[in-house]
Amino acid sequence: CADIVQFAVSMAHARLDRTVVLCSLFTEALSKIAKFQSWELSVLLWAQARLYLTGQQGHIFEEFSAAVTHELLIRMEKNAKVPVADDIDDNYCDNASQLARIGIGAQEQANLAWSLTVLEIYSHESITLLQEIFSTASISTKTSNNTNGNVTIKLEHAHQLHQALFILQHDCP
Repeated sequence: CADIVQFAVSMAHARLDRTVVLCSLFTEALSKIAKFQSWELSVLLWAQARLYLTGQQGHIFEEFSAAVTHELLIRMEKNAKVPVADDIDDNYCDNASQLARIGIGAQEQANLAWSLTVLEIYSHESITLLQEIFSTASISTKTSNNTNGNVTIKLEHAHQLHQALFILQHDCP
């Protein structure tokens, strides 16, 4: 799984959209989706969005994005009553954050919102996921302050969330 993620990220950063290679890569990832950690799935979805790999480039990309959204929601349901791990950044998300419980941190949440929006994935499941992301970010900025009195959401995450929100207001109000 780590090799698939690293390869996809490398291609995304280099903006190498070699469709044949990427179709094979995402087909393999889809066949092993349950073996990936949640943050790895968010990274793969980010790579897909960065290269703008939609159903027009191959049906696998549409299938993969739907499967990731579905898998993350299933994981959230399964872990709804599991205590939050000690290493989760409490400055970003409160103890109720379902995404934090499955290992999706602040960066991955911002990446997910941006990726789903860029790829125009507006299924019922993706909207549920987006609502959880924005709800978590909203709680973070309203109630969680660090010792300096500043909000704890990082600027880079806020930029991604704002881009996603701006697009969503027009595409999927």
